[in-house]
Amino acid sequence: MGVRFRRNANAGRQVNEEILLLFEETLGPKIVSAAQRTVPVDTHNLQESIEFSSGIEGDVVRMIVGTDVEYGLYVEEGTSRMAAQPWLRPAVLQGGGSQMVSYTTKAGNTRKATQAQVDNWTRGSR
Repeated sequence: MGVRFRRNANAGRQVNEEILLLFEETLGPKIVSAAQRTVPVDTHNLQESIEFSSGIEGDVVRMIVGTDVEYGLYVEEGTSRMAAQPWLRPAVLQGGGSQMVSYTTKAGNTRKATQAQVDNWTRGSR
């Protein structure tokens, strides 16, 4: 589970490198820190697994924030037996992400959430 930030920069390689630097030095660490503060903790496994990676692919600068712990998605979105406890989407917004969060589930589905939706999920109503 992770959140992908994508920025098309037609202005050239220098702009992409500046955006990448922003992701690596500021935005990535802020979002990881916010996610680690927000995630429900039982064994600390999920909390300690949260990380980010970034890079340039052609004209696209990408940053991926998330975890490889499979149950991270279940905690974020809930299941038929467990209420959602969002931790990644709120962290993206707290860390300086956009007003519209776009994220990709492990199953490859792209989903979006607005600030209002994240606020509702954080308060426990979905």
